[in-house]
Amino acid sequence: ILIGMVLGGYEGIDSTTVRNFSTTGLVHILSVSGSHIALLVGFVLSLCHMLKLPRQLTVVLAAVIIIFYTLLCGFSPPVLRSLLMGLAMLVGLSLGRSSQRGTILGATAFAMLCYRPLWLWDVGFQLSFLSTAGLIYLLPPCRDYLKRYLPELLADTLAVAVAAQAAALPLLVHYFHQISLSSLAANLIVVPLVEFVLVVALVGLVLSILCSVLGSFCLVLAASILGISLRLTDYLAAIPWAVVTVGALPAATALIYYLGLWLALALPPMEGLS
Repeated sequence: ILIGMVLGGYEGIDSTTVRNFSTTGLVHILSVSGSHIALLVGFVLSLCHMLKLPRQLTVVLAAVIIIFYTLLCGFSPPVLRSLLMGLAMLVGLSLGRSSQRGTILGATAFAMLCYRPLWLWDVGFQLSFLSTAGLIYLLPPCRDYLKRYLPELLADTLAVAVAAQAAALPLLVHYFHQISLSSLAANLIVVPLVEFVLVVALVGLVLSILCSVLGSFCLVLAASILGISLRLTDYLAAIPWAVVTVGALPAATALIYYLGLWLALALPPMEGLS
């Protein structure tokens, strides 16, 4: 499971684990995807924010880390898509105006579709695009709201997961016909642990090149914490009504949902109105 989660692939992961992660809305973290890039970026942003580092330096550090991560995973099409979207997200977050952020994201998506037009119908591409848009537009208001009730580091971590999933929710319902009611608890409890596992495992892989003992220690630590994450996921998946099956919904439902987000959060071009 650790190999699949860090370097990609579902091979060797038993069906019960996959089902439980699917029930709790976390199945995307079992293999390398845009969510991994988002978790790494979220971790770096939170850490650098705590250390009071300049925003531009933070963006550069996050970019270097995700590029190094994709090198470890290999430049397969899904990983390459995730990297490009991640870099677009970082550039967007480094810009002050939301209109510029949207331009960067749109230009990145356009360039990727010029290279491979059929990606437009690929579920992974669609989810990566929407999740990245959520991190650009929804992350700041989500973070500000959660900081009223939670410690800063926990609020930052949860805001990344909430923003990405909120943006992609209509598409997830359309393709998988499920809404996970345990997803919020899973994002609050399990995702921070998985984020830590991912970072420790990557550090272990790097250290293995320099010192096998330290590298092995980090990987064993990551696997041990992953075991705790799996047990918590099993408990959350066993809760009654942990997931609700949803039938096919008309396209107007998604339009109403996004219109509600747009109005509620005063997203561009309404952000300057009061």
